[in-house]
Amino acid sequence: GREGARERERLTPSRLGALVRKAPWVLMYDPEEEIPEVLAALQSLGGLDAERVVRAFPDVLGLDVDAQIFRVVNTLLGVGLEEEAVVAIVEACPRVLGAAVDAQILAVIDFLEHELGIARPDLCKVIRAFPGTLLLDVKTDILPKVQFLKEIGVSNVARIVTLLPPILSLDVATQLMPKMRFLDKVGLTAFDMARFPQFFSYPLQDIIRPRLLFLAYLDIPLTSKPLEWLIAPTEEDFCELTLGGVSVKVYQRFKRSLPPIEMPAPPRRKRSTLADSKRASVVFSRDANAFLSLQTTRHSP
Repeated sequence: GREGARERERLTPSRLGALVRKAPWVLMYDPEEEIPEVLAALQSLGGLDAERVVRAFPDVLGLDVDAQIFRVVNTLLGVGLEEEAVVAIVEACPRVLGAAVDAQILAVIDFLEHELGIARPDLCKVIRAFPGTLLLDVKTDILPKVQFLKEIGVSNVARIVTLLPPILSLDVATQLMPKMRFLDKVGLTAFDMARFPQFFSYPLQDIIRPRLLFLAYLDIPLTSKPLEWLIAPTEEDFCELTLGGVSVKVYQRFKRSLPPIEMPAPPRRKRSTLADSKRASVVFSRDANAFLSLQTTRHSP
């Protein structure tokens, strides 16, 4: 029956699997007070996939509910984010719940709002689009990108950040600078980039370089087409629509003929959150052999 199904879903220490391997110290959290209080707090946020949060950020089980979890949530609500947006942010980046509110979250918000001049509505858009912004260090992560953009001639840095929030997490030396140098070599400027800052999110080797060099090969002025028309489309749309019916096979042969360029080693990426899994609620178990049990909740798509 239903109880048997729940028992089969119960995660004993031998079945905790990835969670225990990832963070074996979760078995040391107080199963009588800490864990059930945290789980209740997570489940109080309407629609939050608590199981996903716990598996992606096991340390959440040891956080103080009032001083940390609810303070983070209330801080985000205070910025102007709706509860539904806060839930989405926590699910996409659970580590936000463990960030220091004053030294980390409010420091980032204050810098973006008062130093860069990003208005509150746009600030909310930035946080929703890239929750990891709240985990960046102002001095070591954000300031170098701001300085880089100013050095290449960008006057409205706030606009660039609003249009492409992840630019604040890209490495200047290995990701931003090589792409900007290539634009300069082919005769484009920071003005061209500023019209389509998403340019920085595309790979130089596989998209930016071959697309722009192919235009030069065809004697088509690079400034004759908006940068987003050259970079953003698929190869098929790039050839058939942007270039007016050029054969995709011709472009692909040209691309294969280009000698590879030596790219700087990319910075090590932070571990991303888990992919969407079955929606589940995490239920506390007093079983001496299992600290957690999972009760899968069925829902219609």
